[in-house]
Amino acid sequence: LEKFEESQEKLEAVLQGKKISFCHIDVDTFNPTYNALRIVQPYLEQGAVVRFDDWRLSRCDPKEGEFGGAKRWLSEQNNIILEPLCQDSWQDQSFIYHNK
Repeated sequence: LEKFEESQEKLEAVLQGKKISFCHIDVDTFNPTYNALRIVQPYLEQGAVVRFDDWRLSRCDPKEGEFGGAKRWLSEQNNIILEPLCQDSWQDQSFIYHNK
């Protein structure tokens, strides 16, 4: 929790109230993906592009990898949709962020 809060503070200091229009998640595993999404979510603007470089690396197992971390995060959000946008290779995936 301490590192999570520290990361939030660092991001806030960098953004200084600005929003994020493009977010590239490149952490490969479940917990870092889940936490990264929790940290950046308050700063994502409507229609932002969120790209995961290793979305399919764990064969889309809901308990592993970027896919699993994102699925857990989404399950806790009643108002957020990640709309599929594009795929550049076999393992990555980009989405459009919508906050209803």
